[in-house]
Amino acid sequence: MLHKVFTKQDGLKLDYIDTMVYDDDGFIWLGGSSLDMREIINSDKKLSLQRFNGKTFHSIPLPKLKKPITNIRQLLKRSDGKFYVLGAMGSGNNFLLLFNPITTEFQEIEIVPNYPLPLQLSSIFQYQGEDYILYQIEQTITVAKLSEALEVETLFTYTDTETRFSIDEYTVFIPFKEFCLLGDNHLPVHYFNWDGTLLKKEPNTRRVNNKDGEGVRRYIDEYAIQDGITYIMLYRNPQLQYVNEKTMAIEPVGIANTRLSSQHLKISKDSKGNASWIASEGGTLSVQKLAPNTGFETHFKRDLFSSSEAFTTLSSDIAKELWIGRNKGELHYFQFPSQTVRTFLPDVEMRAIAALDKNTYIIATEMEGWYTLNLEDNSVAPFSISSGAIDIIPNSSRAIFKEGNTLWSNNGGHIIEIDIPTQEAKTYRHYPVLSMVKATDSTFIYGTNGYALMEFNKNTKEHTQLLDTKEYILYGLAINNAVCVAATNKGVITYNLISKEHRIYGSETLEDPFLLMATFHSEYGFLLGSRSGNIYHFDPIQKTFTTKYKDVFEAGIATLLFDEKLWWINTFNGVVAFNPNDQSITRYSEKDGFSHNETNRYSALDTGDGFLVGTIAGINYFDPKALTNETPDWKLHLLSLKNYNNKTNSLTTLQDRSQLDALQEIVLPQENKTLSLDFALSNNAGGKEHSFRYRLNDEDWVDIKEQQFISFPNLAAGNYILEIEALDFSGNRIGEPLRYSIYSKDFFYNQWWFYLLLLLAGFGIALYLLRQSSQKRKIQEQFSGALLVSQEEERTRIAKELHDSIGQQLTLIKRKAQTENKDEIAALSHKTLEEVRSISRGLYPAVLKQLGLSESIEQLILEIDEDTSLFCTAEIDNIDSYFSKEESLNFYRFIQECINNSLKHAEATNLLVQVKDLPKSILLQIKDNGKGFEVSEAIKNNSLGLKTLKERIRLLRGTMQIHSGPAKGTVINCEIPKK
Repeated sequence: MLHKVFTKQDGLKLDYIDTMVYDDDGFIWLGGSSLDMREIINSDKKLSLQRFNGKTFHSIPLPKLKKPITNIRQLLKRSDGKFYVLGAMGSGNNFLLLFNPITTEFQEIEIVPNYPLPLQLSSIFQYQGEDYILYQIEQTITVAKLSEALEVETLFTYTDTETRFSIDEYTVFIPFKEFCLLGDNHLPVHYFNWDGTLLKKEPNTRRVNNKDGEGVRRYIDEYAIQDGITYIMLYRNPQLQYVNEKTMAIEPVGIANTRLSSQHLKISKDSKGNASWIASEGGTLSVQKLAPNTGFETHFKRDLFSSSEAFTTLSSDIAKELWIGRNKGELHYFQFPSQTVRTFLPDVEMRAIAALDKNTYIIATEMEGWYTLNLEDNSVAPFSISSGAIDIIPNSSRAIFKEGNTLWSNNGGHIIEIDIPTQEAKTYRHYPVLSMVKATDSTFIYGTNGYALMEFNKNTKEHTQLLDTKEYILYGLAINNAVCVAATNKGVITYNLISKEHRIYGSETLEDPFLLMATFHSEYGFLLGSRSGNIYHFDPIQKTFTTKYKDVFEAGIATLLFDEKLWWINTFNGVVAFNPNDQSITRYSEKDGFSHNETNRYSALDTGDGFLVGTIAGINYFDPKALTNETPDWKLHLLSLKNYNNKTNSLTTLQDRSQLDALQEIVLPQENKTLSLDFALSNNAGGKEHSFRYRLNDEDWVDIKEQQFISFPNLAAGNYILEIEALDFSGNRIGEPLRYSIYSKDFFYNQWWFYLLLLLAGFGIALYLLRQSSQKRKIQEQFSGALLVSQEEERTRIAKELHDSIGQQLTLIKRKAQTENKDEIAALSHKTLEEVRSISRGLYPAVLKQLGLSESIEQLILEIDEDTSLFCTAEIDNIDSYFSKEESLNFYRFIQECINNSLKHAEATNLLVQVKDLPKSILLQIKDNGKGFEVSEAIKNNSLGLKTLKERIRLLRGTMQIHSGPAKGTVINCEIPKK
């Protein structure tokens, strides 16, 4: 089961989630309350609705009403896609709004026109396409119908002077054809006909049933209509009830298994109309379904929470997923186990698999021993192995072979022979086995790590060395017609068992010679899988290799299975169904029911009826013909656009989707060229695996993985075409891309006086001014460049002085102190000398001359990694030939300053530096997981650090983009064109 939790760290701003609803695009809307916006707290904060797309929360401010809004208790979608928004403005002051999730516009609904506060409202109840609402004035209840045009039609009123009650979220109104039912936690259940005549009223007594009611009033906690029957759960009463329409009474359901104990309970209907009873008892959450004749059936039950909290629920299909909003500022997502993919031993790493009989299989785990799996009754049991009186727990078994009543396999460095009836084992030790195949009726071939290709004879029990392979790790073996093919970490080794000839194919033949698996198929021949996701076909006669498959995610190949038309490629990142004829692929993952995305080597078997595929967390069984990859109605939408508005002189955010959907051109004024875009796929709130990428002006695509926003802190003046694409787990594009024309204005181009001046002064003055502007810009650039050069020269001078003068003096002091046996002074001198040398190296990186640019960067990162608590990772291509001495220093300084920022300001614990040599440019990325910062604010505040970084990249003729935000870390991307 997949379980995700979203909190304030992810952008959730509600402490209490009281209501959730899907919009027509599958985005989730949440309402509730915040501890900072209670009536008893004096705060200028305002409550918002929140939209969630599976990754990002967007807040939509609520309108200003007569009093501050403190709570949203109901969001209810109408047939036109708009929402009713019902909540409170403090204690007892209710309001009702109509909200358009596309335009984000609110409309206030006056239930009683011009009525002074307070007005108490019930929730809205839907019945046969009609919307009903109750409101209270003093002790009079009015039952009304609310039309789509927001007209309020009074059906009847009722006045009760005997009971003190308050219409609120506890009020329940259940319509029937002939009558309606009304009640809440203080008003006993009343039955009315539709003209308002009171037909029946239950007693207003506190103690109804001491056993089931626990001495509380008899009121309706939850209800649901299923198969034409209205089922009811009374507050703190575990017995399921129903409404007897003939007698107008709430009675216990007369079948077994209809008691449901809970501290908190919700009866929830999913988008398909299926009702589920979701109960919380202590820390246990359970999802129950009600069968007409057998009562409650548990669909899901697990200990998940430390205590029981009030919650609200939402589901598009309760058989597959469930959202729970807890009153602890938590949004939980549960994806239930697939009915198509069955998982066994979900917490154990798998290895070899073999059939014992038609329905029973031996499962070898990596470290937990062996098990038997019966696919007929889904039972799993340990397969205990002993040798004499000693129990054996095999580990790292690479293959299992059944021969009559005997199993052959390996246990680490032993070949083991197991008698199936007695489960007694004999062991034959020689060297740890890394891969193993059956060669003949009497021999096995096995591979090792840095030792030899070996043969084991079952009859003589002897180990024989076939080939010295000390330089190789033999990860996989395959055999056919006496030709043994070994997949190794350095290529392919072939060995002929008859002629004893061998041959090696390495990097000169294979694009990726690091191979993980080998297999032989009667139709496809020898196939080998690499660490980077390539599958090669090997022809031993022609001695040629052909690439048959390249994994889009470069995921290592673990195992291969085959059906009639497809190759089932089990990778380190999902299971791929590959059609070798048309090259089409479909990728399956945890979202499709698999227990883990990383499948394990040596761990796959075709049972004839389905596939068993082992992963690092459980083994999965599925029928490949029944496995389907759902294709929801995904569409890529722009959800938010943030840029500078020169009319208001501020950054503004546009969230009106009617305008965003029609958007084709984005204009950035010269005052501020900040641009941020948020986007998401519709109908993907569950977060099915996908990735995004973008590009400007047909340049190389920039992969932003699962990030659903793009931010340009200062887009250079010019015209751009921005394209944004979504890719599914197989790397295929989803729907249509987003495409926008961006016009980033230069400094003068949008000033009215500039155009007037052009008209008055003519082309001559215009050319003069443009030339002056260009010269000024050049002077500024020259000054900035000269200033940086001057700084470097001064640093070099100071470094030399420190090294040649102060360093020498300290050396003399140290030596004199040593001569005179003044150890304390000598030690202090030595420490000071080292600090001076460190400062000198920081002022001028001499390693640039000694090692070159690429190795100097690696040395810098290595020193930071060793000398600080920052964990650093580097991927540095050799770029020395592309930069002059001055440019190399600028590039080095840029990286040095970025790392210093991560150390001093970001409070980061991890840092990644990548320098990639692309065909047309050098790509630099520096990424940390620090506290981040608001880039637009830093630009607005004229940050000197950002200006220096920008100037260094400008001197290299490159571009820089910074992606950051509070608690989101920082990513700096630079692209420097080659000369």
